[in-house]
Amino acid sequence: MLNILWAILPIFVLIVLGNLLRRNGIPSIEFWNLNDKLVYWVLFPSLLFYKTSTTELAGGFLGPLAAIILTGLVAAVVVSLVLGLALGFNRPQATSILQGSARH
Repeated sequence: MLNILWAILPIFVLIVLGNLLRRNGIPSIEFWNLNDKLVYWVLFPSLLFYKTSTTELAGGFLGPLAAIILTGLVAAVVVSLVLGLALGFNRPQATSILQGSARH
């Protein structure tokens, strides 16, 4: 339990610190707007790419995990397409439902 606390605590400290700094105007609001864009468009994708490219794949769990994820994705796509057409949506609406189910 203590390990979980030590893993999560720095995140909450950063959130509280950022909130306090923003409320006090240190730095300016323009900085925070630019910072949000920088994090969203540059830093977070870089972190995701780095973490996925350095992941150890020799654990033996990748095959079953990929099969489960792909099975769920295919099931969601098929069910959403069939239900979309069965409920009387036209094809553009049904494919929009399909895209929403495949993404989320």
